[in-house]
Amino acid sequence: MMLARIPTLLPDETLYSYAKRCAEYNYMPIRHLETIHMGGQRLHGDGLLYLSPLKKLTEGALDDQLTVLMSHTMYPLVSLYSRRIEQSFILASLSRPAAPKRLLTPLRSCSSGEMICPACLQDDIRAIGDWYYHRKHQIPGVTACPIHGTVLHMSTDPLKDPTPAKPEDTAYARYMASLLDLGLDAPYEDTHRVLVEKLRDIGYQRSDHLDSLIDSMAQSGSFRRTNRPTRRGAHGLISEAHYLSSALFLRAVPFCFPTPKDFADALQGAAPSQATIPGDKSEYTVISSSMSGNTVEMLHATCGRSYLTSSYGFQAGWTCPVCDQRSDEDIFSALFCYEAQGEYELLSPFKGMLEPVMLRHLRCHGISPSFQTTPRHFLIEGRRCACGKSLSHEEADRAVRQKGDFKLIHFTRTSAKAKIMHTACGKTFEHHYVDFLLHPWCRACVPYSPDEEFFRREMYDLVGDEYKLVGPYSGRGGYVDIRHQNCGKLFRRRAIEFLRGTRCPYCRRPVPDKDLAAYVSLLSSGRYRVDSVDSRTAKCRVVDTRTGKERVMDKYILIQELRRPSPGDLLPFDPSTRYDGLPLTASEHMATELYLKLSHKTTFTTKDIITCTGLPPLTVNKITCACRKDGLLLGVDRGQFTWPSSVLIKEILERRDRYASAERRHQEKTKKRAGASRDIYPLDQDP
Repeated sequence: MMLARIPTLLPDETLYSYAKRCAEYNYMPIRHLETIHMGGQRLHGDGLLYLSPLKKLTEGALDDQLTVLMSHTMYPLVSLYSRRIEQSFILASLSRPAAPKRLLTPLRSCSSGEMICPACLQDDIRAIGDWYYHRKHQIPGVTACPIHGTVLHMSTDPLKDPTPAKPEDTAYARYMASLLDLGLDAPYEDTHRVLVEKLRDIGYQRSDHLDSLIDSMAQSGSFRRTNRPTRRGAHGLISEAHYLSSALFLRAVPFCFPTPKDFADALQGAAPSQATIPGDKSEYTVISSSMSGNTVEMLHATCGRSYLTSSYGFQAGWTCPVCDQRSDEDIFSALFCYEAQGEYELLSPFKGMLEPVMLRHLRCHGISPSFQTTPRHFLIEGRRCACGKSLSHEEADRAVRQKGDFKLIHFTRTSAKAKIMHTACGKTFEHHYVDFLLHPWCRACVPYSPDEEFFRREMYDLVGDEYKLVGPYSGRGGYVDIRHQNCGKLFRRRAIEFLRGTRCPYCRRPVPDKDLAAYVSLLSSGRYRVDSVDSRTAKCRVVDTRTGKERVMDKYILIQELRRPSPGDLLPFDPSTRYDGLPLTASEHMATELYLKLSHKTTFTTKDIITCTGLPPLTVNKITCACRKDGLLLGVDRGQFTWPSSVLIKEILERRDRYASAERRHQEKTKKRAGASRDIYPLDQDP
């Protein structure tokens, strides 16, 4: 049944918008169109899955299916993060709208909803007397119009005047609109490989580069703080073995390639997938194909119908949707055989894409070659037998040797015990492979956990004689009693917390994030520089000014490594050139100011402090309480104070002068090195 009045498909119009205009032109509610002509399914998104019904309703208007697919739907963007088999399922869903749901499950869409630009709406009304939904406004993550640079709004919201968008939002919108217009339909296997290779060329190759990569993407505006990815989700940026989410994929492309054309040029190196027609299917002819040849429109000479498919899908068994009378079980068996490549055997009958089936890996070298999964996970998401995740013996041995004087003797898989030799003592031991990489020590020399003597040596290497273990040691995860020799106080902490930078809670002086860069430069005599600090995770990016190498590490471990008495492997430098002064605390700073003004008095009152400082009584009360708590003032009577020791105050004054002079020298060197550019985290005031 054709519609009486058929509108013209407008430039960059989504199929959802076209279906709504078809209903309006024929004076029918949109729900009537959905119920009678669309199989009762509600229209949503960009209308990608309703290409075939709309073609029947508007005979002649949508005959060029490939052009409509690439110019009026989000498929060119969806295909970039869809595997080859998933692309074939999407295209099969377009041609088989009435197919049983057991085989064609709902797939991912790529549309943020019914977004409009007020400026485009006004232009459309002036030009054609009506408005419609533009495809470039529906891209997920796009909040600005690439043409006018204005903020997008939901069509259900009250109409507002055009509002200028942020420059970075407009730039991202224009990038994604250009990428969509290119009509790229490369599969995820090719696009992901190109992204990983580009990031490796930039310098992000290993997992310890992830934090630095995420920080760089955040600084470039690739994502906001609220949608910052986790390390686990970002592993796909540096490894093809990990899957990359669609949201992070769309943000990583502009970060790696300045223009969409650069991304397209990089994809040209991938081998194009051309549709090859087997001899037993000579009745099929390719009518048209996309630029890469991956998406094709096939003509079946027997019935005279054309349909869309991919070159991979055609070879896998997606034939003419009109003449194909096979059952769902037969179609799934054909797809399974093509995808399994003779390595897997189906043990249970097919009941649906989301219903579990039993498979056997015929070439499995694991303990259990049979495993359970769903057809969707196996075909579309690429799940395979767990033995495929195991390392080779050479790769596992390389990882073990990087941990020190160790050599791998016997290895089966990462989830089992491995036999390892400690070359220093010549003994061998068996231990869980992954656990050894996390905690690499010889289980023959130290059978259970590093003993107390080992922990004492670690403490001495980190802090010298400043801290002393006074209680029993029960392992790294247990609590230990430690005495701080400088203040004489005893405190209890977990052993692992102390090794990670936690110190005496009574005299600890935390360094604020804004002062960290200057303090690290002073502490290392300019050897190391802090480029950024994440206050949420206490992570900072440290650069070695001599070698240019950078690493992301914990803030407290950074200070611990720079203050250790002997050179460490993590941040090597000469401790004899280190400046050992700490920034003064607020109470120390105020105590020195009071001493300079009231040193001629043995005892003084709160009124004297108010007179010499000009501060209100409430503020003075807070200052005196803080100074008394830190031992910088002694209370004689109510409202009367005295100095604890002139030697202590003079030592603080000397430390303040040394730190201030060192800070000035550091700032002068920084200005000379940067060519009178900005200082790195300058301090607001002298401590």
